[in-house]
Amino acid sequence: MTDRWKAPSESRVRRAAVTDAESIAAVHVRAWRAAYRTLLPPAVLDQVDAASRSRQWRTHIESGAREVLVAVTEDGIVGFCSLAPSRDAGAPATCGEITALYVEPSSWRRGHGRGLIAAARDHAAARGWTELTLWVLSSNQPAREFYVSLGFEHDGAEKNESEPSLAEARYRFLVLGC
Repeated sequence: MTDRWKAPSESRVRRAAVTDAESIAAVHVRAWRAAYRTLLPPAVLDQVDAASRSRQWRTHIESGAREVLVAVTEDGIVGFCSLAPSRDAGAPATCGEITALYVEPSSWRRGHGRGLIAAARDHAAARGWTELTLWVLSSNQPAREFYVSLGFEHDGAEKNESEPSLAEARYRFLVLGC
């Protein structure tokens, strides 16, 4: 993956370093609370904290089990995307999954998410993955529309395994077509 893609707001996308874990966690918590404030109970949102997320992201980055990409501006990290081999049962080895994509709420609609998806596609192609999937809350219509605008298609798969119980829909993108 290279830093060749520039979002309209002059961000660049790079691989995350362990030292980025705290900033990633802060973005994660703020974006989660903003995106899901009408979709999840307040008690669930209140339980999400930056310290535990920071430990989680540090572990992911240190272990290399997930590729974590960050969108960076002169103000610091404004978004991140996490990729891994698909966690879906029966998925082929050529299928990757975007396990998380979040952008700082004050930076929404400025191209950072698109830049992270473009970098994720580059990463997938470099890994030899022929497709990328992601799961999104079925009730999160703005996110669903965003993914469709980038060429992802709902493939009909749905699951309901979250706490609290929330329906999720899977979207798929064929990497070879990019």
